[in-house]
Amino acid sequence: MLRIPDLSFFTPKRSRSSIFLASAALSPLQREYMTHMVEDHQKDVSAFQTEAQQGQDPDVKAFASQTLPTLEEHLQQARSIVNGGVNTGTSTSSPSPTNTR
Repeated sequence: MLRIPDLSFFTPKRSRSSIFLASAALSPLQREYMTHMVEDHQKDVSAFQTEAQQGQDPDVKAFASQTLPTLEEHLQQARSIVNGGVNTGTSTSSPSPTNTR
């Protein structure tokens, strides 16, 4: 049976302590998944930043500019979950998740 994950922990109303508790309870599979989410969001943020700054199509450039803050917020939420509730800043240059393999 396919289980749909409960994504309610991504809501902005969650406190840092509840995100920490969610992180502490992550299974190895969930931690690996969230680590990949961080890596994918880093790539997405980088691509959207480039498009927002250097894009040639005005509509695509506007879309990238409007969407970028949401992607950055999602990246921070994913990092916070992987890192046990610690906010690691907004830099996309270095990955912050730890691999538990």
